[in-house]
Amino acid sequence: MRLHLLLLVLLICLVVVDSARKKKPGKRPAKNPAKKPARKPAKKAGRKPAKKNAKKTAKKPAKPSAIKGSCKNVGKEANPKIFEKYTVKGKQCPCWWNIERKDCACCEEGVGRVQQCGYPMHRYCYKREDRGNAQVGCPGVCNNAFTLSTKGYPCFSDRSNKDCAWCNEVGFQCAQDRATGPDSKRGSRCQRGSNTEYCESQQGDCKHIPPCDVNAECNLSKRMTKKINYYQCECKKGYTGNGIQCQDANGTLSADPNSPVNVQIKLTSAQYMHPHIEGEFTYGNRLEKMFGEMLSANQVCKKDDKCKGSYNQQIIDPVS
Repeated sequence: MRLHLLLLVLLICLVVVDSARKKKPGKRPAKNPAKKPARKPAKKAGRKPAKKNAKKTAKKPAKPSAIKGSCKNVGKEANPKIFEKYTVKGKQCPCWWNIERKDCACCEEGVGRVQQCGYPMHRYCYKREDRGNAQVGCPGVCNNAFTLSTKGYPCFSDRSNKDCAWCNEVGFQCAQDRATGPDSKRGSRCQRGSNTEYCESQQGDCKHIPPCDVNAECNLSKRMTKKINYYQCECKKGYTGNGIQCQDANGTLSADPNSPVNVQIKLTSAQYMHPHIEGEFTYGNRLEKMFGEMLSANQVCKKDDKCKGSYNQQIIDPVS
């Protein structure tokens, strides 16, 4: 009897162990569904940077360079300290952008490649770009990546007005309106030609904005692209200047042959007859007046015999 009970207990234990082994594989599939939801937040997190990039691209049109009338500068900020190394203190020199003016800076020698700054930074000198690179304007000149000076060059809408900007080889002169013209807050300036949102413009060289000085020629300076070339005014031999203005060795500026000239002439006439017949021709108002004064003085002298007035006339025969 006891033996039967023992066998029965062992059989029950075997059944319990076997059922427990069958249930263990069933727990593994339950773990997989728990892992799948954990991947979903990772996908959402991956989308957030894309939204940030979209916001950044939306802000690009709001940059200052795209706002008409604003100025954008490249390089260092315009601080007097950055110009000290290149500028001679207490000395003034002729301005490159207007050679009639003598109130611009004189540049130091032996400090590398140096340029005299254009207006309104004309009282300073600064370093030039390396050879082969487009020359940029000094810090403080509006849109100095394209503008060398905000004054001194003819305006494309009024070529007799030289209060417009000098552009570098990649610059286009902006229209002469209230936002970007000579009368605007920061003066005339240049910009990239493709930036039509900023200003209407014209390529800032002598081929597109003439004329050069009468003693200068508009010559090809650099080929930019297949369609765009850059031309500069160059003074002829014997003359110096910026090409818009040229002067000779004496410092005399060229005269415009089309400019009006005012001439004042004083004409005097003379009469001569040989042989001279007294009283037939006048001696002229001044001489006749002098004769009258001498005659009156001679009459007074005859009365008291204290003085004597006389006039001697010598006639020279031009034939002999």
